[in-house]
Amino acid sequence: MDESERLVAVAALAPPEEALAAWRAWRETTEIGQASGLLVWAGGYIHRNLLAAGLDESYLGGIYRYNLIANNRRIAAMLPTIRELASRWRITPLKSFGMSSASYSRGLRPLADFDFFVAASDIHEARSFITSKGFSANLDVSEREFEVRIVPQRGSWNFMNAERGDLDLHWRVFDHLDLDANEELVAANSSVVDSEFGVIRRLDDELMLVVLTVHSVIESENSLRGLFDIYHLLKAADVDRVAALAAQVGVQRDLLGVCDAITSIVGTSAIPQVGRLADAIREGAMAQPVPGSVVTAPETGELLDERFVETAYLRDPERYRAWYAAGRPAESERPGRAVRPQTRPLPGDRRSKDPSVRSPAVRGTPTIGWHYLYPGQGYRWANVPDARIVFERSWRRRTRARIELEPDAWAAAPVERFDVFSNGVWIGTCDKTSSTFEFDLPPARRPVELSLRLHGLDRYESAGAHINWHRMLAPVRRIELI
Repeated sequence: MDESERLVAVAALAPPEEALAAWRAWRETTEIGQASGLLVWAGGYIHRNLLAAGLDESYLGGIYRYNLIANNRRIAAMLPTIRELASRWRITPLKSFGMSSASYSRGLRPLADFDFFVAASDIHEARSFITSKGFSANLDVSEREFEVRIVPQRGSWNFMNAERGDLDLHWRVFDHLDLDANEELVAANSSVVDSEFGVIRRLDDELMLVVLTVHSVIESENSLRGLFDIYHLLKAADVDRVAALAAQVGVQRDLLGVCDAITSIVGTSAIPQVGRLADAIREGAMAQPVPGSVVTAPETGELLDERFVETAYLRDPERYRAWYAAGRPAESERPGRAVRPQTRPLPGDRRSKDPSVRSPAVRGTPTIGWHYLYPGQGYRWANVPDARIVFERSWRRRTRARIELEPDAWAAAPVERFDVFSNGVWIGTCDKTSSTFEFDLPPARRPVELSLRLHGLDRYESAGAHINWHRMLAPVRRIELI
């Protein structure tokens, strides 16, 4: 946050008179054409603050009116689809869409997309309905990929329509919690209301505040702009309930970081709820692991969450679970291998039409442990604890395995090193000293299965809301046998 952004934040968060002084300082030091993108998200809040101080500035009023008109146009375009969704399922609007209520003006900030939560039992019918209305799944994942990899590992997926906008279907409000916990949280912290969208569940301010906090801290580009919505909600929220929910969800450290960020911007001018909340959660927050830190897990390693066992790609899921719980020993004999060697390529694993986007193998077939491809990236993340790839046809006369990682992403990856196994035999370790590695293969066997595994048994004991980042093992640009 540079000085220009700091002044924008002060103008949005501080009491009216202080906001007016900050805004005038910003106007004196910053050309309108050089304004940070943060002003798009703060402009409506600044406009409201300055009106309370007696100043109606046309530039800020323009931002407010633009947001109001643009958001209402987006809602009008999406309204028939949302009403039909609400008539079929009890949807719960989330984030900026969920804040569209009588106590919140649509002119305050842009409405980026339409996030809503449905019960886990409704996921697949809701997805089918959305696609039948002309919306395309982001990254164009197949039904099989959505069913066996996306639903267990994520909490939401985006569907786009060029004319109407973006729908973001959530089956988890918090990705790191299981489905039942999410449904219980929503049921206990919401009310059923009749709205312009039909009969919906509307989250209480306290849970919505925790939801916005999580999205603010896990999406770094939102870390500052999310403060304005959180501060707005905190003015009316029950601080004790917010603190209890933060403990229940396991995000006390993250929420304390948000409170500290607000205090660093407006200091003692912050509303008293900020300090009261910080005091209520500080002890619990300090007991939580720092995001990104490594804590030694139990002797057998951190047990794999049930939803990350990709049973669709395992020939013996129970043996795989037992192998994992035993500390992931090398499988010296082929019958001990848990992955089907004859599996077909996964949907989305085939080479992209865009030559800049490559699957992480030349002729191999990725099986378990691979993240979905992100658009525009020339690499694909392997996931903790074990990512495997099978080479059916290219094993002849190949004596070495070559692994090429994306250098910048590998340098930032939370894992420091990982082991490489060929048909259950350890062949080497990849660490941060390089991004390209070559290892000798054991005597040729068909097929050749390479496995990338977390080195040793140290693992994140509690990743909390940062679970998706902590699951990243290595950004693989290419794997081949040479």
